[in-house]
Amino acid sequence: MTQTTYYEFNKPEGTDLVNPLVDTNPNWDALDADLHEFNERSISNASEIVSLGVHTISRLDTTAKFLKWIATANYTAGETFTVDGLPVAASTPAGATLATGAYVTGSVVLACLNADNTAMTVYVSGTTVASDSERLGGELPSYYGTASDVANNATDITNLQNQVGNTSIVGIGDGTCTGAINALNAELTDIERRCGMPNLDYANPLHTFSTGNLTYTAVKECYLFGTVGSNTNAACTVSINQTDIMTTKKTFVDPNTSITAQEMTVIPLLKLSVGDTVVASADSPRLYVFDVKQ
Repeated sequence: MTQTTYYEFNKPEGTDLVNPLVDTNPNWDALDADLHEFNERSISNASEIVSLGVHTISRLDTTAKFLKWIATANYTAGETFTVDGLPVAASTPAGATLATGAYVTGSVVLACLNADNTAMTVYVSGTTVASDSERLGGELPSYYGTASDVANNATDITNLQNQVGNTSIVGIGDGTCTGAINALNAELTDIERRCGMPNLDYANPLHTFSTGNLTYTAVKECYLFGTVGSNTNAACTVSINQTDIMTTKKTFVDPNTSITAQEMTVIPLLKLSVGDTVVASADSPRLYVFDVKQ
């Protein structure tokens, strides 16, 4: 009884008495194990169907660990896989998740399943995906602008500078374009309030400011006018929408009473819009809101 060179199968010779249970059956067991190992190491053909973001892979040999298929759709990041109906987690040889463009339609896709068929390493050949040497900062060349994409940028910037000018606006508003525009609009509104002499119904004030009645919210377009002062040394203020428009500062001593009081301050004619709220801080202001005569 001799044995084969490579797999050491039993080989009866000449006048050897052969017992199949002992001498030849072990050959079949060894051959079956070797063929199974060979099958696991071979690459099996598979097919791919893609629907609703799921790549359904079906192996021709359901025991094969290595498989290949022709891609029927581009791969997009976040899409999933099943192999023979079971979910499989896919990753690159480096252990990263597959990115968009990992393979494209028509690619020959190679993959290897792990021992319990729950994970799969995907290799790709014949695609348009750039290799690491073609990437810059981890992105493909198509991610970056070309010279033609930015050819007009210098001209556009020059045109913008010509339109905007180069005078600093740091001192206007908060120093930004938006802040400066808002500040200028506020000043224009204030100028608008102070300009013009409309025909007012002075005989019938919409509101008379008095102690205990120092707040007014406009329900229509109207005008604020009058004087503000105090019989005490307390400062007096008038605000519109929580912004002070005046504060009395000068004081004098009343020769009749010897009381130090705030000097009366004139409020010029100010236009109020619907919703504007005026608040006066004084013990006896002579401040009024007038309507325009109809």
